[in-house]
Amino acid sequence: MPTMQGQILTSTESSLMTSNKQNIVLLNGELKIRPYVDNEQLKEIVLQCFGLELDGDSEPVEMVSYDDRNFRIKGKLKGQDETKQFVLKIFNSGSASKGVLESVVKLMSHCASKSMGGFAVQTPVPSIKSNGEDAPQFIASYHIPVLGEACYDGCTKEKLINKGLLSVGENNVVTCSHDIRLVTFLEGKVPDYSKENCSDTFAEDTGRTCANLCNAMLDVPQFKDVDRTGWIWDLLSCGKILKNSCLNVIKDMALKKVLEDVINEFESKTIPELDKHFTKSYIHGDLNEQNLLISNEDKVAGILDFDDVVWSYPVIDLATSMMYLSVGCSEKDMIHKLNMMYKGYNSIRKLSEVEKSLLFNICLMRYAQSTSVSIYQHEVIDPTNDYLLLHTKNNFQKMSFLIGLGPDEFMKRVCSE
Repeated sequence: MPTMQGQILTSTESSLMTSNKQNIVLLNGELKIRPYVDNEQLKEIVLQCFGLELDGDSEPVEMVSYDDRNFRIKGKLKGQDETKQFVLKIFNSGSASKGVLESVVKLMSHCASKSMGGFAVQTPVPSIKSNGEDAPQFIASYHIPVLGEACYDGCTKEKLINKGLLSVGENNVVTCSHDIRLVTFLEGKVPDYSKENCSDTFAEDTGRTCANLCNAMLDVPQFKDVDRTGWIWDLLSCGKILKNSCLNVIKDMALKKVLEDVINEFESKTIPELDKHFTKSYIHGDLNEQNLLISNEDKVAGILDFDDVVWSYPVIDLATSMMYLSVGCSEKDMIHKLNMMYKGYNSIRKLSEVEKSLLFNICLMRYAQSTSVSIYQHEVIDPTNDYLLLHTKNNFQKMSFLIGLGPDEFMKRVCSE
């Protein structure tokens, strides 16, 4: 199997499994459904939406995913002779508007043009349904059947049909419209901070990559049709949702109290400082190890999943990367590894003293956001998706360690050359 580095690497993935448990939730007026498809449906979807004929000798493989559904597939695009590998993403209903998803594609392409060979980014495939339009469209839509034994939470099938949120097709099959995207597959190994030692080289290069990515997006103007204020993954505006909804399902009262305190501190002290001193731009929003590819030289070879891009402050991407690195590190190695990441970032994009002083609270806020959203999604929306809990098991322990360290000691030891 050819790779970007010319060596055999593997992608984090799992076998294609279809659970019979599908939760359908109406939350704040938005329908939340994770789609379920079989191989025949996948074949029809990619052919009708992108003109891709699947290779009959290769089985689709479902890839590990926090959200939505991602499949590694192999086939030929219409009019092409070469068989290639692709990743098909079927978005959960209610994930984002089509305008937001098209803007994400624009940002991916922009970052690919600005990477200067430092990292690879997946290439989107135009939808065949956009033929004849002034600009190619990369997001297609497809009606996918709802499982007959689906569980309805806060709604009924009949009410959703009457509201136009579900449709009734041939043979009275109930369907939901899902947005679809096809991108090229990048060969590479996804690092796992919790299972293998994260080298100093990789930690430092991750910091450099984060800074290069932030710089690549600095000159992108804010898209008029994209407003993610109040979105659950926008660190600057998610506090209200976290406190009013997500924290309510957390049964561990000690954890709940810590998360509440972190959110309140971030909203009352950190956000005003960010707003006062810095200018917003687009950021990746989710630079964890599952969205990075590592080369045999312990360097970042590729960046995946731009779907959490948000108009925010660049230092938040660094704090997010630090949070996920700290989850996987042992406590004795954590500060050293975070310092290596800081050095890599600072070698490309110099942090101001104010940014350094805010890193601690931003990192803790990302802990609070990731932990509370993951538990909520697992409890309410997708109880069969254990990947949602990947980063929650050790979060309380690591948060407690950092809180015990304190902001001054964190800044002194992490933000040092």
